[in-house]
Order: sequence, then C-alpha cells, then structure tokens
Amino acid sequence: NIRVEKQLPPKLPKLKTDKDKLVAGLVNLLGNAVKYTPNDGQVRLLIEVEANKIHFHVEDTGIGISEEEITRLFEKLGAPASANTVVGNWRSTFSLWTRL
Repeated sequence: NIRVEKQLPPKLPKLKTDKDKLVAGLVNLLGNAVKYTPNDGQVRLLIEVEANKIHFHVEDTGIGISEEEITRLFEKLGAPASANTVVGNWRSTFSLWTRL
C-alpha cells in the first residue's frame, strides 16, 4: 500500500491557464510518483499560493532520479536508468507553477 497525502490551501484562486495541460502534467507527475514508489511508501501533493503564482509540488519516497539524469527528464522517451536524488526523507520532488 502506498500512502497518498495532500496539503491544499483552504481556498484555491481561479487560474488563468490551460487547465487540460495543467491536469495532464499533474496526472503524469502523480502517476510516476506512484509507479516508482514501493509498497509502504508515500506520495504527497502540495499546493501553495504565493502572491501571483500557484505552486503544485509532487513528492515521493520512491527510487528518485540521479542528478546526472535530471537534465534528461524532458527529452522524449528519456527515462532515468538509475535513481538516487534525496530531499530529506523524500527522494523526488517535482514542481509545476502557473501565474494567477
């Protein structure tokens, strides 16, 4: 079992963005986080509102990504061969943001 947590502000502002692309990006990040997190691991979605931006963070305790391979993340078919990026107890943290 993987524990999924969320931390959301009490109220989210209206977004002026392509909602379909934002949802697709979050689904992709969350899907990969769950896919690469072992049983008894954790996946967390945090949403933070800041002045004129909203930040979407996906964190997990999965296998992570080496610093060397982070630069390849946005290449087509670029999947990491190994993994080990650690942020505290969390192995991977990816973020999206959009202007309000």
